[in-house]
Amino acid sequence: MLDAGLPRPAIAHHIVHRGRNYWLDSAFVERKVAAEYDGREFHSDEGDVAHDGGRRGQIAHELGWAFVIGTRERIFGTDDSFERELGDLMSVRVRPRTW
Repeated sequence: MLDAGLPRPAIAHHIVHRGRNYWLDSAFVERKVAAEYDGREFHSDEGDVAHDGGRRGQIAHELGWAFVIGTRERIFGTDDSFERELGDLMSVRVRPRTW
């Protein structure tokens, strides 16, 4: 994200809403944009996907946050759509990947 020219996010950003604790992997707090990593180990079976979607949907709907989800392929592959999606949400023109 930094190599793409995005601002430095807050890491493991904590939100308390209606007595529940939520943690966002990376958060651009001023813009209410979260970047989360969905690794295969904990985010690939149906239950995990449903839980993640419900949690993110609630935070988006009730608190106004937007989410960009990164996977191994999106972060370490050649496609820079992860960075571009973040940049679009924050009105930041990102630099293309050079690796």
